Amino acid sequence: MTRRFKIVLFLIIPVLIITSGVILYLLAGRTAETEVSAEDVQPSIVEVEVLTKRDGIEISGNIEPVASADLAFPIAGYIEKILVSAGDKVSSGETVAILEDSQQRFNLAEVDVEIDTELVSGTQRNLELLDLKRQMKATELEDTRLKSTISGVVTEVYADTGDFVTAQQAGSASDVIVRVIDRSSMMALVEVDELDAPYLSPGQRVEFQFDAYPDLSVSGKVSMIPMEARVTSQGIAVLDTEVVIENPPSEILPFFTFSGEI
Repeated sequence: MTRRFKIVLFLIIPVLIITSGVILYLLAGRTAETEVSAEDVQPSIVEVEVLTKRDGIEISGNIEPVASADLAFPIAGYIEKILVSAGDKVSSGETVAILEDSQQRFNLAEVDVEIDTELVSGTQRNLELLDLKRQMKATELEDTRLKSTISGVVTEVYADTGDFVTAQQAGSASDVIVRVIDRSSMMALVEVDELDAPYLSPGQRVEFQFDAYPDLSVSGKVSMIPMEARVTSQGIAVLDTEVVIENPPSEILPFFTFSGEI
């Protein structure tokens, strides 16, 4: 073995040893890093909100006319004429009954005579007072004409010609002469649980099923949602929601029982 070869070999061996050590160190560090990374990785939890289709809001009640009028005379007297019968259509302002009015016509004519006399030899002040008096007597004569306050259909006539009627009193049904309803639209107030309040909106579609006609489906809508809830005797908060049917079928009569879904 020559001297030059020994020198080269002497230089190569340390280099190989050092290189091997570096490689082993790097491999060991990479393996440890991989192990630590695997331990540090934690599974992430993702919350997924599942939205399901909500069933409709079930309702029930009795349907009634949006507008109705129980007509009664504001003064007492004997009925001279009944001008309508059950089933007749009437317009707002149409006369449906008349009281005997001879006393009212006499009172008005008497005031007219007083005014004529005062025009000849009276004062302006007296004429003004007589004019007010005449307006009052004319109103009394007008009160002998019972007029419908709405357009609709006569459903009941409670009196006959010749009957004596007393002046209308608040809350007295006995004074009612004629009942008129407007059947062009019907409505109902239905209880909606407070838990269903977020699912209510004006104009929302409503499907009605009537006990009298189970095969007849009628559509309507939510017409009014109250500004505050009501607590029932069971302690449950409910919304008295108004639902309406426009132009209901002729088969559907006021106060029919229904069930439905909003």
